[in-house]
Amino acid sequence: MSKNHLITVWLIILALFIISDLYSADVSGNISSNTTWDLAGSPYNVVGTVTVYSGATLSIESGVTVNFPNDGYQIQVGYTTSSTGTLIADNVTFTCPDVNDTRVVILENSDATISNCTFDNVYLQIERTNPSVTNSSFDNVEFPIYFNGGSEATLSSLTFESNVTYSGIRIGNYINFDMTLQNYGFPYYIHNQTLEIRSGATATIASGNTFNFLNDGYQIQVGYTTSSTGTLIADNVTFTCPDVNDTRIRILENSGATISNCIFDHTRLQLDNVSPTITNNRFKKCSIAVLLQNGATPTFYNNDLFNNILAVQNESTTLANCENNYWGHMSGPQHTSNPSGEGEQIEGNVDPIPFSSSPYTGTVTPIVLKTSVNYGIVTVNVPVDSIIKITSEGDIDVLVTRIESDNEAFFVTSPTRFWTEYGDTNNVIVRFVATEDIEYSATLTIHTNNPDNPEIYVALTGMGTGASNIENQLPKIPTDYFLGQNYPNPFNPSTTIRFGLVQPQTVRIEVYNVNGQKILTILNQFLQAGYHSVLLNNTSLPSGIYYYRIHAGEYEDVKKMIIVR
Repeated sequence: MSKNHLITVWLIILALFIISDLYSADVSGNISSNTTWDLAGSPYNVVGTVTVYSGATLSIESGVTVNFPNDGYQIQVGYTTSSTGTLIADNVTFTCPDVNDTRVVILENSDATISNCTFDNVYLQIERTNPSVTNSSFDNVEFPIYFNGGSEATLSSLTFESNVTYSGIRIGNYINFDMTLQNYGFPYYIHNQTLEIRSGATATIASGNTFNFLNDGYQIQVGYTTSSTGTLIADNVTFTCPDVNDTRIRILENSGATISNCIFDHTRLQLDNVSPTITNNRFKKCSIAVLLQNGATPTFYNNDLFNNILAVQNESTTLANCENNYWGHMSGPQHTSNPSGEGEQIEGNVDPIPFSSSPYTGTVTPIVLKTSVNYGIVTVNVPVDSIIKITSEGDIDVLVTRIESDNEAFFVTSPTRFWTEYGDTNNVIVRFVATEDIEYSATLTIHTNNPDNPEIYVALTGMGTGASNIENQLPKIPTDYFLGQNYPNPFNPSTTIRFGLVQPQTVRIEVYNVNGQKILTILNQFLQAGYHSVLLNNTSLPSGIYYYRIHAGEYEDVKKMIIVR
């Protein structure tokens, strides 16, 4: 190509850049009168927050592209509850190079009609208002829609592309007006924020909805103070969480609730000095399914509490108005009232006897392929692990409530309390540590929720060697740090905790309650590398679930234990 041709090509490219710049618009600031972003001015680059208020309407024509070059800027429809705005957008593309905090926000009392639009790296935030969003798609965002305080928006025919992390609505903050959380066909998510229902508001959750709690410690809280109360109405709703530590539906004093036909999966129901109606619900995989505090007296009928560590923890109150609940086959201190008929008064801290029939049908079928394990000849003080697989082949989840060995030479290092869903398998790691040149044997007992055969037995055998030949004995130091499951568990009044140190250091072992409060330090001293054990012998702690945590340099681990009185 000649030099003149190269110059011509560069001039054409430069002209295209100039034309492109001439036909793009940088927008920011306030819109206080009716404004149209037309196709001729597209693309529009939002270089500062655009606020539509004072009754103005921003209309964006079909085919327009709205770019957000920087995170943190947004289109905000409305300024205050009295200075509102309106957004009309059809066949518009909203796009941003990143996803941190770029959004289109519709504030309280403002309005929007959004149809056939594309949101790429941009999410839609709706605050206590009722816009219409139809036939639109979202991509490259964590949460495509955020209800800040709830909404009764019209949402239909929405598409969540493959790069959307959570295909549904994130909801948080508070609800302070009567409203219905509609069933849009996709779930609600509660993430890093508690949803409060207060100021006398009633929140009704439409049938068929699912609420996912993505983090422990956050909740739906009905009521804020004794004077700022709320009401929750939920029928045929699923509440679920990936873990069981502290996710809950909490009904505070003077507030109300009617909850029926719902599923609480890893989610606790906590009642504080209230008398709600709780009927025909299923609670499963909860550390505590129902917690009654400060004189709570619910009407509690026909509930299924089959697969939980504790069914009802009843603190300082009598559980009345309770019949036809299915408590199930559970281990540990139940703290449960169990009346045989309506109105019968039975104090808390009573172990339940299963009664009534389960409101659902199915079978619990845990399968353990190994009925015996022979570790062979092992060198003393050198741990050897074996894996026992537990598979669920029934249509009801298998709950392993505890695992016990009757010989301290064999102990479980993996969790001893877990659920296994249909078709899934969990591994139980059983460690053998011989200390003498003798034969060892033990029976491992696996307790499950199978009503027909609740215990599974596995025979364990092995032989130690090398204790009499010190020169050939391997070092008594583990290759990795570990914290063993306490044995026995549950226990009363004492239990042993085993742990291993790779190098000499100060070790601290502490006990916490279910609220995360430290209540006891078992050990705090400098120890040599090797295998160690510590005895917990405490007669003052009440029955319940506790956690013990080890700190050894940078190594930390935590396990759960149960005290039975």
